[in-house]
Amino acid sequence: MKLAKSILLEDEEVLDPAMNKPYKTVMWLATKQTKTVPLLQELPDSSLKDLQFWMYDHVTSQVVIVCENAEYRIMDTKDLMCFGENDIKLLAQTQIRSDPKYEVCAKSYTGAIALICCSSYGRVSGQE
Repeated sequence: MKLAKSILLEDEEVLDPAMNKPYKTVMWLATKQTKTVPLLQELPDSSLKDLQFWMYDHVTSQVVIVCENAEYRIMDTKDLMCFGENDIKLLAQTQIRSDPKYEVCAKSYTGAIALICCSSYGRVSGQE
């Protein structure tokens, strides 16, 4: 396997406190390969109409949304944008389950739901 070329920069003015030698920085040049980032497809609105519960899985660091006929795994709060307006409102009305130790991680997803409700739909869910 061919390795990418790197450049070693040595800064004479900044010393490494552990070694008392000049600080070195390694930089890699940009490669010619493009990075592919998978984008989630938008789900039809009311995909979560038969929602049973949603929970934060601390083992995989994902949110699991369990419905009667499907299971969705969300890795990042941005991935919540693939759900429609009714699904976001349903998630806002349903409490997320989590281990008490990981409640802060779970709350980041409920916070994202609140942000989506306020910014995308102009009001917090339940306020008609």
